[in-house]
Amino acid sequence: MSHVVPLELLASGESGRVCLLEGVHEQVLRLEEMGLRMGVEVRMLRTGPPCLLAIDGQRITFRGGEAIAVFVEVAG
Repeated sequence: MSHVVPLELLASGESGRVCLLEGVHEQVLRLEEMGLRMGVEVRMLRTGPPCLLAIDGQRITFRGGEAIAVFVEVAG
């Protein structure tokens, strides 16, 4: 069984699949350009802010905020 949590609640080393991106359209587009988009698997390398994520062999930093929210589906 899986559950959905905000990206910021993943612990270091934990992974999840992006299932929802909400926020200002331009910021959502920018995250998608960086690889953070629906269906992609992410792994939390370091909690933040900013948190450090591994996505498709790349590392990106992400600082959430009031303008954008990312939710991930976590197995378990």
